[in-house]
Amino acid sequence: MWAAMMAAMMAPAAAPFLRLFWKCVLHSGDSSPAAKTIFAASGYLFLWILFSLIAAALQQSANHAAMLGDNMALHSPAARAILFAAAGLYQLSPLKFSCLRGCRPPPLFLILHWRRGIVGAFVVGAKNGAYCVGCCWAMMLLLFAGGVMDLRWIVALTLYALAEKTLPAPQSLILIRSTGVGLLILAALELFSRGMF
Repeated sequence: MWAAMMAAMMAPAAAPFLRLFWKCVLHSGDSSPAAKTIFAASGYLFLWILFSLIAAALQQSANHAAMLGDNMALHSPAARAILFAAAGLYQLSPLKFSCLRGCRPPPLFLILHWRRGIVGAFVVGAKNGAYCVGCCWAMMLLLFAGGVMDLRWIVALTLYALAEKTLPAPQSLILIRSTGVGLLILAALELFSRGMF
């Protein structure tokens, strides 16, 4: 379930990279641009499948600990507050911005990481996927706050990931920082609203 959901959610964000990859292979005179693009997409998805295994294990653990409600969302305000705070702090961290730089500009990424052959295509896709997971993992775990299968959260996080990667750099940075601060405020509100402070 997690793997299918991550593939669907991250496909729009991966599209600019894969489109440019296909064009580069095509213009290089290679006879199999479609096959190499499929291998690049497979490498990209491979990293999100690894993330999905971790997320599924977290869901299973939370379920066994009776931390999830019927909609597969955390029902503990303290747990939600921790999740919001962790995601907010990560949004403001240097690692977040480093990963964003790695996956945001596809032309530069391809110049720096280009590899020949089918295996090379998979490796290039996996490297882009690694930067993408590094950029978005904390936001994707927010599904535990709103409900793992809640379509509203799925659509909102999909659009958010797309905006982070496609908005011009100044607007993207403002969006990320604003989101980080907003998540920290949400964490505080979760605790204050339950009288935990």
